[in-house]
Amino acid sequence: MKIDSMSATPIFSVVIPAAGLSRRMGCPKLLLPWGESTVIETLIRELQLAGIQQIVIVLRQSDTNLRQTIRNLDVIAVTPELDPPDMRSSIELGLQHIHSNWTCEGGWFLIPADHPLVTAATIKTLRAEWRPEVPQILIPTFGGQRGHPTLFSWNFASEVNQTPPKNGVNWLVRNRSSAICEVHVDDAGVTADMDSPEDYARLRESWQRKDPGAITARLPADSGDST
Repeated sequence: MKIDSMSATPIFSVVIPAAGLSRRMGCPKLLLPWGESTVIETLIRELQLAGIQQIVIVLRQSDTNLRQTIRNLDVIAVTPELDPPDMRSSIELGLQHIHSNWTCEGGWFLIPADHPLVTAATIKTLRAEWRPEVPQILIPTFGGQRGHPTLFSWNFASEVNQTPPKNGVNWLVRNRSSAICEVHVDDAGVTADMDSPEDYARLRESWQRKDPGAITARLPADSGDST
């Protein structure tokens, strides 16, 4: 799907690294119920409501049920022969697919799959702040805490696989501090990831009650970093 590079509206892409093992949750967390669907379907729906057309989700070979769940959602599932050993590897695979098959015109969003509270409004806010003329890393913040998704200019895509061994995209963010622009959003969900059964219960309840205070009651230990 190639888009005219002269189009008035830039085409943004999303990479969703989803090849984790959900060890702390004890079950496939992306398939847990969320409203009338699942965690992963909720996230994808919000991205699409925000007008994102190019969505890549990186899975493991054994993720048969997850693949089935997203098969009709107009996203591309990238499933390498060898399971990605870490999130950085998943991100590299997602970026390679976008570069080989789609338009690299706007920026690219990075969002872990376990962030079901992120809203279309937040995605739109980051898009509105994006400027094509300068390399940027846009990071949403809520209550002084950095969160997800992070929006990168395409200039930084080639740097992901150049980061030192055993380092992730956080290293890139820390070493490109001059390009960072923090964007305050009225969305506590940007700081809320979901690692344990306790996280799931708390975030699901806060979402049902529309209670941002409950969302921020336990910020992730590494919430000061963006990825």
